[in-house]
Amino acid sequence: MYFLNWEKEEYALSHKEIKMVVCTPNISVIPYTPDFVKGVSNICGDIIPILDLGLRFGIVSQRESDNNIGKYTLVVKNNSDINLGVIVKDAPLSFATIEDKIDQIPSITNGNGAFKGFFNLEGRIVKLIDCL
Repeated sequence: MYFLNWEKEEYALSHKEIKMVVCTPNISVIPYTPDFVKGVSNICGDIIPILDLGLRFGIVSQRESDNNIGKYTLVVKNNSDINLGVIVKDAPLSFATIEDKIDQIPSITNGNGAFKGFFNLEGRIVKLIDCL
C-alpha cells in the first residue's frame, strides 16, 4: 500500500496499481473537462490525463488546488488498463497491510464508487482508493 494524506484525511493506493512516481511535469489544460482533471502530460512518451484527487473527493477547493500543485505525480493503471497521473504533495510512503484487514465500505458512504474499502492503521481510519 502507498499512504497518501490530504488535509488531515488519510488514503491509500494499492502498490499493484502504481507504475511509477515522477516529479509533476508540465500540464496542458484541456477545456470542458471536470475540475479535478487538471489536463494531460507527456510522461515517458505517453500522453496521460492528470487528476487532482483532492478536488475529486471534495477535500480541497479549486483555489487551493491551483495555488498548491503537488510536487509529485503517481502514474497509476486503473481497472481498464488506462494510465492516469495522480497529483500528490509529497512522495508516497509505503507500508504493508494484510488484505483481509480491509473492510468493505457500505454503499451509502462509498463516494460514488471511489473507494474499495477502509482499514485501521494505528487507530486511524485509512480509505483505500479505487483507481477510478
